[in-house]
Amino acid sequence: MTTAEMQSDAPTSPSPPVHPGGVSPVFINAMIVLTVILALGMVSLVFYRSQSVVEPTAAALVIGDVSLDGAHVTVFAGEKEIASATLSADNGYRTPILLQPGLYEMQVLIRGKTLLFDRFNAPSLRCVTFALPAALDVEGDASLDGAIVQVAPERDTREASTSTVLNADNGYSAITYHSPGTFHLNVRNKGQVIRDQSLTIEAHKPRQIFLMPRIDAEQSRDQND
Repeated sequence: MTTAEMQSDAPTSPSPPVHPGGVSPVFINAMIVLTVILALGMVSLVFYRSQSVVEPTAAALVIGDVSLDGAHVTVFAGEKEIASATLSADNGYRTPILLQPGLYEMQVLIRGKTLLFDRFNAPSLRCVTFALPAALDVEGDASLDGAIVQVAPERDTREASTSTVLNADNGYSAITYHSPGTFHLNVRNKGQVIRDQSLTIEAHKPRQIFLMPRIDAEQSRDQND
């Protein structure tokens, strides 16, 4: 047997298999391992964010009307301000505020006056609605300087009576805010009854009453006679 024949009959080492596309199995295995590592990393990140970041699942909705243009809404958690908004025509005089479930305080200010201050609980997956009171504007003029405008609920409610003195500082205008209901309006000037009537306040419908002192004074005298 020749040397060439002996070499041809000697056993040879098998060559590593090659993927039909020409990609090494080692590379494929490495990519599989890398994909598993990336997937585990993404799952870990999602779990970490779910534990460390609390998404808002509650809300408070404040509803007003055009008479409350410029009213400032603030939500507090203890002494910390959580959120704020301003009612305007741009938001239709209503604003939703997203919150985490918990206990809060709602404050609404208009022209420096407290329109609403309330403590409330915001449950998860619920929306707490605050319907703001509507404005009652009793308009007089300089002839009614010093007149006293009183507005009182006709039924026993938690709402308090209001009393305003017309003068130049307030432009002879008494603006008060009331929840829906029936009220009694009484206006006196120098001991004389200028207006005495019942009126109804509807939700989100501001009312304006113009006082006519001469006509009302004559009607009052006729009734007294």
